[in-house]
Amino acid sequence: MSLVNVCVIDQIAVLEINSPPVNALSAALRQDMIDAFSQVQSDEQIKAIALHCLGSTFICGADIREFDGEPIAPHLPQVIHLIEQSKTPVIALLHGHVLGGGLEVAAACHYRLALENTNIGLPEVGLGVVPGAGGCQRMMRLAGVENAVKLATSGRPVKVTHPDYSGVCDALFAPSDDLFENGLSWINSQLEKQALTPKTTGLNSVDEVPVDWASLKKTVARAAKSNPVPGQLLEQLANEYQLPTLEAEQNTRELFLELRQSVVAKALRHAFFVEKKMQAGRSKNAFRIEQTAVIGAGTMGSAIALCLADAGFEVVLLEQSQEALDRGMGRIKDEYAKSLAKGRINQQQHDARIALISASCDYQSLAQTDLVIEAAFESLEVKQSIFSKLDEVCKAGAILATNTSYLDIDVIAQSTTRPESVLGLHFFSPANIMKLLEIVKADKTSDEALEQMQQLAKKLRKQAVTVGVCFGFAANRIYTRYGREVQQMLLEGAGIEQIDTAMREFGMAMGPLSVQDLSGIDIGHNARSQYPQPEYDKGYFKVSAALVEAGRLGRKTGSGFYNYSAQQPTIDQQVVDIIANLSKELNIESKLFDAQTIQQRAILAMICEAVKVIDEGIVSEKDAIDLIWLHGYGFPRAKGGPMFLAQQWGVEQLQAQMSELRDSQGEKIWPPLDLAKYLA
Repeated sequence: MSLVNVCVIDQIAVLEINSPPVNALSAALRQDMIDAFSQVQSDEQIKAIALHCLGSTFICGADIREFDGEPIAPHLPQVIHLIEQSKTPVIALLHGHVLGGGLEVAAACHYRLALENTNIGLPEVGLGVVPGAGGCQRMMRLAGVENAVKLATSGRPVKVTHPDYSGVCDALFAPSDDLFENGLSWINSQLEKQALTPKTTGLNSVDEVPVDWASLKKTVARAAKSNPVPGQLLEQLANEYQLPTLEAEQNTRELFLELRQSVVAKALRHAFFVEKKMQAGRSKNAFRIEQTAVIGAGTMGSAIALCLADAGFEVVLLEQSQEALDRGMGRIKDEYAKSLAKGRINQQQHDARIALISASCDYQSLAQTDLVIEAAFESLEVKQSIFSKLDEVCKAGAILATNTSYLDIDVIAQSTTRPESVLGLHFFSPANIMKLLEIVKADKTSDEALEQMQQLAKKLRKQAVTVGVCFGFAANRIYTRYGREVQQMLLEGAGIEQIDTAMREFGMAMGPLSVQDLSGIDIGHNARSQYPQPEYDKGYFKVSAALVEAGRLGRKTGSGFYNYSAQQPTIDQQVVDIIANLSKELNIESKLFDAQTIQQRAILAMICEAVKVIDEGIVSEKDAIDLIWLHGYGFPRAKGGPMFLAQQWGVEQLQAQMSELRDSQGEKIWPPLDLAKYLA
């Protein structure tokens, strides 16, 4: 069955693409498009060709699954050139998302009509490649050089109504309009006026407006982070933007083919598919969460309330005192005021979201809520007391969730008579911005409660991972192991700035010691202190413990690993002496470090703990680890995640490196692992 249906309405041939779910440009679709165009172009009675897509979107890019193999004919440039060179005018009817190859097809058409809520974009750099069918070159001619460069190097979509891209479409219709009917009407009116002729974008010259390439280079470098592809694309466009379209297009095509099998492209595709995979799965039960509540109006609780209101849920925000409640509501209103001022929401959305949040100091106000999320102080006794009260006031069937980062949810659940309704929802800070959500299954949590929370995560637009109960669950447990290795390297002679710089160069958004200063060194220290310390690991977070004892808790006290009394953070002698004295006391021999050694040790620690977490069944598959690190801790997307990186390094190399560390630190810290089981 063809993916392109052809029908003729008066003098207009309609090529109707139907390749669900997103009309991706697979090899089969490309061939069917060529066949359909060839068919209608030979009919002299046809005066116009309308390209229309069924479903919720126009062509939404390439079929990414094809990228892992050799390019399959027919190639997209063949489709593009057939459209562009058509002697019969071709009109694209755009709606939904017109991305990547979809925009390249649209730009090759002679006219473009769109609904006003349509998004256009060239997101290829986010997959480690560049537009390979002339998208950059044709968009330069439709929207101007600088606007096209920004679109292609950022990878971010924009609305067709954006003033910088007003030249892309020939007519826009309201979102409520019938695109097909209005599109045919527009085409007929142009035919009546004999105003419809093939106007080939690719033959136009670029505008003569000066382009500030130096400024663009700085912007791209800042935004691209560890992904080298935007910079490579920018360099090529800067050198070739004035070339004829076909010549410049061919050069970009060659860069596309060169990049598609690079490690960066494979890593970015891996990240893309992991996200899709972890979001997949149909729900067995209808979603039943309507009214929600958050206990605790502090920084985390307020942010969780924002999350829920943003998704349209009614929220009761509960605190012990009116003063604390007022502070929390003030925090929420300030956040919405900022979003309004920056244009992220309009006044109507601002008012509606604030109206969804009500404040209370009375547990009885939670009697009809479907979901309660506790975000109180990280104390087992405090949380047990709260859950005991919730058990008394909440209706049967209500889901009771704790936002704990480390505490034993099985113990918390024992404070209720309904442990099957108790689970963890571990939001990452700031909760209204960070995408990761750990859904923690306690020993007696019901499958139905878990499924409801998985559906909730989708509505909150979170990347969710279901994990089991242990210290730190999956995310913070592996992060703790990473932090432990960093502190061990400090004791062995690596410098604070040296470690932070090495990990930033690796691609992390911040160095691990700067992160500790920002979050508060005492937070992790207090959490670890509630558990027995490993006797076999003599240096286990000794540096953090000593800094807490010295009152150096991070930015909030003006000093931690760094001193914050000046404009720029500095290292002062006190922290240097603390580390040196600990190394001497623990009889740890000093050695020289370079950036590669620091990076390697840090990532090996992540991989080691991740394999243990999988082995113990805390997570069900290795892809969950990569999702956690990509969305919870800013792991560089262009490196795919710790487990993807482990596969790139290979089992033999990993075993050799871990064996060397085992010899120096001991088997309990670096246990023998069946790496081949997970990295085949």
